[in-house]
Amino acid sequence: MKSRLLLKDDEITLRAVEPEDALEMWEIESDSTQWMENGMAAPYSLESLRRYACNYSADPFAEGQVRLIVENAGKEMAGILDLYQISAANHTAFTGIYIKEAFRRKGLATRAIRLGADYAARLLNLRILAAKVMDSNEASHGLFRKCGFIRAGVMRDWLQSGQNYHDMHLYELMLNVEC
Repeated sequence: MKSRLLLKDDEITLRAVEPEDALEMWEIESDSTQWMENGMAAPYSLESLRRYACNYSADPFAEGQVRLIVENAGKEMAGILDLYQISAANHTAFTGIYIKEAFRRKGLATRAIRLGADYAARLLNLRILAAKVMDSNEASHGLFRKCGFIRAGVMRDWLQSGQNYHDMHLYELMLNVEC
């Protein structure tokens, strides 16, 4: 059975970044509770995100990444889905997702990951999509498992917070696999 590429379903749309998204991206990037898991040490400035939005490149292979805005059915920005470390040579990438607090626990993240995987497989011709999840992020562990990712390994004591170290779990999803 041949399926078609979808960047939207009945509940969400994945779309390109627009200049007017800069303020909401800045609010998301300023959520310091997520910095450790995202590998950030400092916030982005609003101006740097404005420049990013205004100069957005639609060439994921040249940029090595693509950021997609997750919109709900009401056309509100619900979050961001990133594909990063995109490798044209290996046909692989990592994915990460952030859903705003007001839109969580409504299935939007699951839908976004699945649509992002469809996009990665069918348009970018990737064969593996991977995700990094901190040991304590139970919601993300469950999300990626629900979306068909399998745990591929653990990087022990990968992240440091104060005097504490945290494991980073790697998940992978095989794409373009015919059943």
